[in-house]
Amino acid sequence: MSRTAGADEPKNVLIIEDDPDDAFLLERALIRAAANAGTTVSIKRFGDGWEAIRAVGRADVVGELPDFIVVDLNMPVMDGMRFLEVLRSDLRLGTLPTYVLTTSDRPEIHRAAYERGADCVFQKPDTHLAHVELAQLMFAAARFERARRATRPPR
Repeated sequence: MSRTAGADEPKNVLIIEDDPDDAFLLERALIRAAANAGTTVSIKRFGDGWEAIRAVGRADVVGELPDFIVVDLNMPVMDGMRFLEVLRSDLRLGTLPTYVLTTSDRPEIHRAAYERGADCVFQKPDTHLAHVELAQLMFAAARFERARRATRPPR
């Protein structure tokens, strides 16, 4: 089922994932989910949190922030937990919708990610269809978050 793409559609996604296979599967699913929604998506990918923090900072300077971020927890250099802490501590970047994707099903790991600022925590799927469904959920959550922020009164 396709629908007409609107101005509220997320168009830019940042993936932080050190496993090339997992990143490829997620990218493919995001492209498919965007196509199902009648739009396209631009995806940037980084292999560690430090690289991504620098890129998000540069994107902020030129006004090209991602609509949402998907971050893996177990990565070299700067892991996903530390990435969340650094991102959320920045007043300009701290409100970017950020979704954790992890192989862990342990509630304490999920809770720790939420405590560090994850908007949603998802367990990595094992089929293409499940990846596409997850990508659709991410797009829906990003649309919701964008609408919520647009209706929030200024502080």
